[in-house]
Amino acid sequence: MTLGEVNALTEVWNEDSKREDWRCAAIVCSILNCSGHSKEVFTPEKIMPWLREAAALPPAASPAQSPEEMRAFMERVTRQMGGKVHGKAN
Repeated sequence: MTLGEVNALTEVWNEDSKREDWRCAAIVCSILNCSGHSKEVFTPEKIMPWLREAAALPPAASPAQSPEEMRAFMERVTRQMGGKVHGKAN
């Protein structure tokens, strides 16, 4: 396994972990909000505070990407899908 493939697997695993945290928090919120024991409305960010960082900027409010950020994103997607990145553009 190449270093790029290990990196891609690690990134996918990290994203899956975040998704699982959100899923767990949404289930807990649903149970708490439907139980009627509290008048407080629970959100995933209240249950798991570290989720606040991921929800800080809604997609519509995020700033435009620079060409370097776009390239880094495309390289990451290429690696995650099993492709190879062949070098930097001049």
